[in-house]
Amino acid sequence: AYDIYVFDYEGYLYSQPLGFMLADYAGYPGEGQAHYWPLTVDPLAVTSDFVGDGKSDPVKFDVAGTVWWLNSRTSSWDSAWLGDGSYDYVPRSDFDGDRVTDPAKFDASTGIVSYIKSTDGTWEEKFLGVDTYTYVSGADFDGDLETDPAKLLPDGSIWYLESSSGTWVGEWLGAESFEYVSASDFDGDGKDDMAKFIATPGVLWYLQSSTGTWMGVFLGSDTYDYVSGSDFDGDGVTDPAKYYESSGVVWWLESTTGTWDAAWLGAGTFAFIGGNDFDGDGKTDPAKFDASTGVLSWLKSSTGTWNSVYMGSDTYDVVN
Repeated sequence: AYDIYVFDYEGYLYSQPLGFMLADYAGYPGEGQAHYWPLTVDPLAVTSDFVGDGKSDPVKFDVAGTVWWLNSRTSSWDSAWLGDGSYDYVPRSDFDGDRVTDPAKFDASTGIVSYIKSTDGTWEEKFLGVDTYTYVSGADFDGDLETDPAKLLPDGSIWYLESSSGTWVGEWLGAESFEYVSASDFDGDGKDDMAKFIATPGVLWYLQSSTGTWMGVFLGSDTYDYVSGSDFDGDGVTDPAKYYESSGVVWWLESTTGTWDAAWLGAGTFAFIGGNDFDGDGKTDPAKFDASTGVLSWLKSSTGTWNSVYMGSDTYDVVN
């Protein structure tokens, strides 16, 4: 048996037949380390990966303005200080396209999103405007593997700053009452699709980037929370999912089979954590966080067993 590596010095990591190794010549993070991505791992789907190994790192953001992540390579805590002041932590961002999460923040008073580039450790920022909007994080609309900062306006339109061209692009999501769904790749073309969830009658709508047409999926008319950005079957296509807090069960509609599957997360009071691949097999691992114990637990899709980590007893937010 042989381990086969395909090197892509241009930095384009898709379309590799067996897998690929991304060499880290800048020595950040970890001098002399190289990152191997097996075929089953979609770089766009792995969230909060601060070390570039294709695995999600448990993350917390504390009141002092520091973001902490549990390094999946070393099993030790690493951190970055984002500064004083009033701002929101921005999760799931890779602004420089190196498949490593960039710690980021958004200051609504200035309309600026700032981030620490994982490639060289320097700060960069982008001005989004000072009009009224909601910042939208973690979206790659143009398919270049770099996060495109986006904003959702009160009129139901979403605008994003395309990293490949540096220009603003807008789409109108509709005038009806809806819940904006964090952008995900529902059609599997490598670009995130704008989406919305209408609670009554329980339909998820997404705008296919591959065709420019709207598609709808009926999730049910009962009471549940919509779960976004999850690929449970590992085919590179987002699976619409819903979570029932009363029963502790998460259901997802597998894109490979068109059938519903489910996982029970247990009884008790906890927060559902979605959209993370902690074991690096290319499939979302259903997870939960118990604030009373400070423990984050996830169901490994690779083995079907539970794993957990203690996040601490201090005051913080667990970041998806």
